[in-house]
Amino acid sequence: MPQGKLVAVTSSAQGAGRSTLLKLMGHCQYPTIGHWFVPVHLRVLHISSSPMFMRLGLWENLTMGDPNADEDRIRGILRELRMHKSLDELGARACAGKVPGIHWDSTQWYRKLSETELAKVHLARALIANPEVLVLQRPLAHYSVVSGTRGAMLGAIAHHVRNRGMCLPPELRSRRRPRTCFFAPESEREASVADIVLEIQDDGSIIATSRDDGEDMDFIDIVGSSAARKGERVQISSSCRDDAGEKSPESPRWTHERGSTAVKRSLTPGSPPVGRLPSRASP
Repeated sequence: MPQGKLVAVTSSAQGAGRSTLLKLMGHCQYPTIGHWFVPVHLRVLHISSSPMFMRLGLWENLTMGDPNADEDRIRGILRELRMHKSLDELGARACAGKVPGIHWDSTQWYRKLSETELAKVHLARALIANPEVLVLQRPLAHYSVVSGTRGAMLGAIAHHVRNRGMCLPPELRSRRRPRTCFFAPESEREASVADIVLEIQDDGSIIATSRDDGEDMDFIDIVGSSAARKGERVQISSSCRDDAGEKSPESPRWTHERGSTAVKRSLTPGSPPVGRLPSRASP
């Protein structure tokens, strides 16, 4: 899978396993057959669809993934996400700390914010942490299409991938590692924004389609990825069979079909990873 891409994960029917696949990608679950490999030097962060917070202040929740994050960058991300209520809350907290005799209960901030604003806090925390691999479970479900909020949030996620981090100097982009984001869209239109679309079929197979030529190949390069970058259809079969046609629980086969030819490679749990690691770069 090429690194530095926005990847939409869709399914042809409800219950096809989209949430499970994203949990596997985010290392919240682990496969019983085969493996999902990400180079160990890349940080992976899985974000649930439902916002969750610690019983701490708003600032502490926002900086949980990076306690030393730059304050100006954090406020810049909040402005990009149109989080005006959160900015007001941080401003009120700062003012209260400078006025003698005023007690500020920093743990009650979430009671003052709407569900939409809380969902933005949930997303902003991930963008502040700025992992190389970000996995988002239905990140747009809490936002309105009519108001344009959903489109703005999708644009922010895409900007995070394109700029290799939100609110970071664009002139230093080449010095930062690529950012990859897997997300579950709410509609086909939202999926069309992605560089790559992974569609889970009823039989458990995955059809991968790409809309660009790609530039980086830092993730594991499975058979057929070069064709996927050119917009061809690549089928990754979840069924496992040996050469005689019998099912084999230990040798999942990744099948790439191109025209009249088919290329197969079995990946066993003990086999070495395929592909190359990225060149040395700053975080």
